[in-house]
Amino acid sequence: MNEGTCRSCHAEIIWAVTERGRRMPLSKASERRRFVLEPATGIARSIVTYESHFADCPNADQHRKEP
Repeated sequence: MNEGTCRSCHAEIIWAVTERGRRMPLSKASERRRFVLEPATGIARSIVTYESHFADCPNADQHRKEP
């Protein structure tokens, strides 16, 4: 996991890589611990989730690339 700062709004971000191999910024401030229930076993496991920084960066349009 690579951490950094957004070039335009200076928020703390975490760089992730998508299944297609593209880099995607995640907002570190959106970190949440969630629990996922495995129905077959009834065991709940803890995961950490983040939202895309494109969702909360006021300058997101400047950084988006065509798909």
